[in-house]
Amino acid sequence: MNDDATRHLQFSMHTLAMGPLFVWQGLNQFVQDVVGLFAILNPLGNLPIFLGLTREATVAQRRRMFRLATITGSAIVAIGVHFIFSSIRAVFLHQ
Repeated sequence: MNDDATRHLQFSMHTLAMGPLFVWQGLNQFVQDVVGLFAILNPLGNLPIFLGLTREATVAQRRRMFRLATITGSAIVAIGVHFIFSSIRAVFLHQ
């Protein structure tokens, strides 16, 4: 094998070996971001506000509104926070 082929093979093997580690680190950071945001948003503290706003709704309507609001809000916040925190980390840690 020539030198270029050897370097390419070594790089490919290193990349394949490190692939799951990079995915794990990204997932780990995403979970940390979401958990931190969950603590900041305090959903249990916002429960009385939700109940007050949906006072005249039936129980079935409240459940539907709660599910829709939770899913939509969680998705938007989780994705946004992940990208914002990733940008901040990139600036300060030069990654």
